Amino acid sequence: MGEGFGDYLAASFFADHKPARLQLCVGNWDAVAYSGDEPPCLRRLDSNKKYPRDVTGEVHNDGEIWSACLWQIRTALGRRVADKLILAHHFLLTPHAEFEDAAKALITTDQQLNHGRNVNTIRDIFVRRGILPNAKRKNKRAGVRFDDIHPTRNRRLLHLIDRGEEVRRQCFDAGCNFNRKTGHSSPISFREIDLHRTMKPLGYCRNEAVINVEKQAHSW
Repeated sequence: MGEGFGDYLAASFFADHKPARLQLCVGNWDAVAYSGDEPPCLRRLDSNKKYPRDVTGEVHNDGEIWSACLWQIRTALGRRVADKLILAHHFLLTPHAEFEDAAKALITTDQQLNHGRNVNTIRDIFVRRGILPNAKRKNKRAGVRFDDIHPTRNRRLLHLIDRGEEVRRQCFDAGCNFNRKTGHSSPISFREIDLHRTMKPLGYCRNEAVINVEKQAHSW
């Protein structure tokens, strides 16, 4: 958060003195020596990263999550209000505070300084970023990776999909295509089956394993 705050404060302070295309860039004066971006940037304040999905453990990379939230607050509330809130909320943080602690501190600060006038806007920004849980979605977070939601269930489903594809390959090698509506088999071509680009239902050949896999997969 410290790196993210530093990037935000520098960008906010100099924004009015920079052309529009450079306002979301940090350290462009330095990045001209090594960046191939246009415009050259050390870091940006409009990242689409979410928490905790995009956390890498590198403070500068992770700081882009926080700086993007702060810049969204600035865009929504204006520089004067946002800078005051963002500076003041640090007095409510401990040295070990994390993203969620800081988000709640910003909400508390707005309640104290602005009678909570901007609470909904601030909360919505942090919910969309995954830093605060979404009460409308049973407190799920926007930035949680799919594999982290139900890891056991997902491993089971992937196993079923892999098994179905293996049977489908066997059917493909045998050169038959089972029509489940008519009950007849017919030769198949390479164009009729694409295991990786399409999500066709399992069950192309006369093989009970494929049908069983399909039933199990659809039962989740």
